[in-house]
Amino acid sequence: MRPIKLFTAACFMFFALPAFSQDASERNSEIGSKVLAQEGTDKVSWKNGKYTYEKILEVPGADKKTLYERAKAWVKVNVKTSQDHIYFDDAEQGSIIATTAIKIKDSKNSVMTNQFVDFKFKIYFKEGRVKIACDDFVYHGISQAGEVLQKDFDNLKSMYKTFQKEIYTDFDEHFPQMIASLESSLKKTGTNDDKW
Repeated sequence: MRPIKLFTAACFMFFALPAFSQDASERNSEIGSKVLAQEGTDKVSWKNGKYTYEKILEVPGADKKTLYERAKAWVKVNVKTSQDHIYFDDAEQGSIIATTAIKIKDSKNSVMTNQFVDFKFKIYFKEGRVKIACDDFVYHGISQAGEVLQKDFDNLKSMYKTFQKEIYTDFDEHFPQMIASLESSLKKTGTNDDKW
């Protein structure tokens, strides 16, 4: 009887354990934001393991003041948080720093609700150029049991794989839309609002 138990244990360790560890390493490498982790031609960097986003826009013919005014108008309409935080706003220095959030839809089986990812949103201006930089991405949500979760966005590993994918997929859909909206506002040409 004893040799059978030893043989069974040896087989489990030889065949099953490597499968479990392979699963874990695959899980950690597969899941994450595709937008923040090198998608397209945007410059993306890692700072101490945290997600960051950076993009430089060329806006030929637009001076620093015009770019600042366009961005400021966009921020007033689009950057909404519960506290409407604009930390730093300096037209002369050419920068706006705020916090904003992207709402994440509730999980399919409502295990996680009231989800969002907040982050710092920075816009810097020079003649004909704008730099958009985002960092400090933090996930927030409420579990079905009422537990309030707050985690670094790059470290959702304690959540089920399915929930992680839902969160990252939803974020990756909405974040580029927000950036594209800002780009559109910055690159707009004069309007005919003054002409009747």
